[in-house]
Amino acid sequence: IAAKDIYLTVDKPLDDNGSSIGLYGYRGAWSLSRADATTTGISTTYISTGEVNFNQIGVIGNWTNSLVSLVGGLLVGTNTSPTGTATNNLGYYLEGDMAVTDAVALYSRFDNWDGDASVANNETQQYVAGISVEPLKAGRLAIEGQATKTGTAALTTKMIAELQYMY
Repeated sequence: IAAKDIYLTVDKPLDDNGSSIGLYGYRGAWSLSRADATTTGISTTYISTGEVNFNQIGVIGNWTNSLVSLVGGLLVGTNTSPTGTATNNLGYYLEGDMAVTDAVALYSRFDNWDGDASVANNETQQYVAGISVEPLKAGRLAIEGQATKTGTAALTTKMIAELQYMY
């Protein structure tokens, strides 16, 4: 039987707008190739020649009203390499969006990911800002700018357009 990823979330609603606080748990494995690391802007520190066991727990909160939503999380865990070496990981993020109209929203996000918290200046940080438009109830178009930095390396930027159709 092949190993499967398992995650569990438990949320406590706080109001009628959808605000909540919750606990998150994840247990699984991953393998990151050099091409994947380069494409996603993740440090080659996280490249593995085999599967890395990845475990994480955290707290995630969401505050929502009729125009604004703020979501944030703090996640900690352990990565264990195929050789048995374990490192502690730490991640946190904050995301916000604001409805401009019923069909248009502006959003922004900050992510910080540190796959080995014992090493200085190896974390990956990403800044995102964009606009989401829902021309139809069954789809949306998002255009965003991303700036990513790993450790002391220079900031890299890119623009992304995403079209989703949901049926």
